Amino acid sequence: VCDEPHPVMIKDMIGHCVQGKIDDAYLILKSLWDKGYSPHDIITNIFRVCKNYQMAEYLKLEFIKVCVANRRIGYMHTCVCVCVCVCVCVCVSHCNRTLA
Repeated sequence: VCDEPHPVMIKDMIGHCVQGKIDDAYLILKSLWDKGYSPHDIITNIFRVCKNYQMAEYLKLEFIKVCVANRRIGYMHTCVCVCVCVCVCVCVSHCNRTLA
């Protein structure tokens, strides 16, 4: 059993966020949580995958900013993990609409 989410799933989740498909991104997040991955592993992998993901630099910075902020606070609770990913999705979707 692997103790970290597969980067492809995280990449798909980020892709949905960038496209503004929050429901699809949430379904991936929920499946990761249901498989027993810790918030730490999910957030750490979002950070890792995001650094190499092909997207506008301002979007990448938003993802990284939210991930780093929540790594510092302490996030070993389900709600925080969900909130992090939802915040990233909402933030990215808002940026896309504002700059479009």
